[in-house]
Amino acid sequence: MVNLIIIIIFIIFIWILIINFNTNKTKTITKSNLLVNGIIDNNSSEMLISTKYGFIFNYNNNYSYLLSDNVDFNNISVLDTTSSTIKKLVLLNNNLIINQNFLYNNKKLVIFIRHARSISNDTRNFLIRNPDLCQQGYEQTKVLASKILNLNNYLKSNTLFTKGIELAIISPLKRTLLTAIPTLEILPNINVESSFLCTESAFSPSKLAFSPSNVGFLTVDEFQKFNNSITSKNIKVNNDEYNKWSKLIWGNNINDTVLIHDRIKLFNEFIKSKNEKVIIVFSHGDFLRQYFNYILNDNIDYKLYLENTHFISMYHD
Repeated sequence: MVNLIIIIIFIIFIWILIINFNTNKTKTITKSNLLVNGIIDNNSSEMLISTKYGFIFNYNNNYSYLLSDNVDFNNISVLDTTSSTIKKLVLLNNNLIINQNFLYNNKKLVIFIRHARSISNDTRNFLIRNPDLCQQGYEQTKVLASKILNLNNYLKSNTLFTKGIELAIISPLKRTLLTAIPTLEILPNINVESSFLCTESAFSPSKLAFSPSNVGFLTVDEFQKFNNSITSKNIKVNNDEYNKWSKLIWGNNINDTVLIHDRIKLFNEFIKSKNEKVIIVFSHGDFLRQYFNYILNDNIDYKLYLENTHFISMYHD
């Protein structure tokens, strides 16, 4: 009798082990944002996968990769938008099954770019109003333009985006305008407009100080005069909007620590309202970090802080 009980207990123990093994073998994930360990280009890195927006951000090299439709998360092929090449991503915790279907073929493709290195970035002097790019920054803009051209050619060969990049949205500061120029010059048919909604805050919460480097041209005339001096591209500017936001952001700069949350929401709706299928946005590190956290909507700071001229490409409504 005792032996029978021991055998039964042993069988139950083995049965529990089998159940636990099968349960742990495959994890069904329903979250839209996943932090995983992965290997790409033979380097191990922590990565953020956003299934909703169809991108992977690699914290190791500060780059992002685009997912494709019907992703097999045990064998992920991704597009490296910095080089327009398809790469394989190996997940170290590769026992993930995403229990959601995400279709990207009916969405826009938006490329969010941080401006090139400015004089203020170079000298750490943020008292310079509306600074120019430094020499390294000008060199970065040429490399960026080459990458964007390669990506544009790739997109035109893709049946989803045969028109390529159709619209550029630029923050109305000197460093974002100068960053955009080489790219705009190689995309002759692109529409261009400026938007205060994606500009940097004049008051820096991280420094707890007013930053003149984030204050731009006070009038539309000043803006247009500078624009005409660097390019023949016609950048669309709404005079009323320019006057409104220049006063709100630059005239009462501390206010923008509150206003920036409204601007982020308005900017998101602004992107949604556009008819163009592929859009590039020239913006700023702090603004984009806050914007990414807003759309990922987890109440988590994912610290998606881009280096100068690095960018994140994602699918957007």
